Amino acid sequence: MLGTDIDYEIAKLVGCGASIVARRRYKLKIKPFKLMGTTIDWNKHKRLLGTASDRKIAAKIGCSATTVGLQRRRTGIAWYGASDE
Repeated sequence: MLGTDIDYEIAKLVGCGASIVARRRYKLKIKPFKLMGTTIDWNKHKRLLGTASDRKIAAKIGCSATTVGLQRRRTGIAWYGASDE
């Protein structure tokens, strides 16, 4: 069961605290559950940032618009439609 869901949810199922679940998982060398699946290769998709809305880019690469927006801001790219005036 460890590593198949977030520690908090497993803790609710077994009736203990999330920190206890996390410590046990760590002791057994089980990696935490990842909510978002795979990571995004931004080197491959960086050229898209700022060329369309975050929502459209997100749909194209399979992530949330929030994720695209965060990456766009981290790299200093203006949002689509921003003017330099």
